[in-house]
Amino acid sequence: MKEIAPMPPPPGCHWTGFYLGLNGGYSWTNDNRVDTDSEDIFGNPLLGNGVIYGVAAADLATFSLRNSNDGFIGGGQFGYNLEFWRLVAGVEADIQGVFGSDATTTADSSVKVAGGPTEFLIQSARVSREMQFFGTVRGRLGFAVTPCLLVYGTGGLAYGEVVSRTSITQMITNAPGVPNAYSASGRYENPSVGWTLGGGLEWMFWGRWSVKAEYLYYDLGSVHYRTKPLNNFNFQGTLFTTTQPTSTTSFDGNIVRAGLNFHF
Repeated sequence: MKEIAPMPPPPGCHWTGFYLGLNGGYSWTNDNRVDTDSEDIFGNPLLGNGVIYGVAAADLATFSLRNSNDGFIGGGQFGYNLEFWRLVAGVEADIQGVFGSDATTTADSSVKVAGGPTEFLIQSARVSREMQFFGTVRGRLGFAVTPCLLVYGTGGLAYGEVVSRTSITQMITNAPGVPNAYSASGRYENPSVGWTLGGGLEWMFWGRWSVKAEYLYYDLGSVHYRTKPLNNFNFQGTLFTTTQPTSTTSFDGNIVRAGLNFHF
């Protein structure tokens, strides 16, 4: 019988050097509330029950709605490692798009006011949040439990483009003097900067190629924005009530992802 030569041992794994790769995964939020607080600016005292309606409009426009910005992520990373003994230290930067994170929550509500037996103040409120892209610049410190398997912790700067929107429409039913619906909307869209912390595993499985699995917690802070004033006019065009809503929301959450790296 012809003997089969044994497989040669795998090449040694060396972590020192630059690397470049791709990643993909999923992101989900922790605190997904959008809180809106509204202040009664003006309830016209010269028009019947204007003051009462002003207070009621502000109370109705104070609410909290839940709206997540979960979504799939995909992008790339590059970095540098320095190995000494079995410790591996390095720095890594990455950026990825977030897909499917734009969702909308709508809530309808109403309150009886003292203007008449059939008069109600009704409201439709809508909020949405979105994270368009996300990136980090992090340090990494790991331990090679075997020459080719690295366990590491990581942390540093996080950044992303975040969007939050609030829209409010109100109307008084069965009130001929104030017959029209009135609306206000506001939007926040800006880059936000925060921090991230996590860890992972990386396995150099063939030559200069490695795969990794990673978890990150991120916190991009809170955002605050005003809508336009919520103005109600009577049928003669006279200002009846004015309400000023302000919305607040936080962007923090979790990322799990896998990656493929090529080491130079």
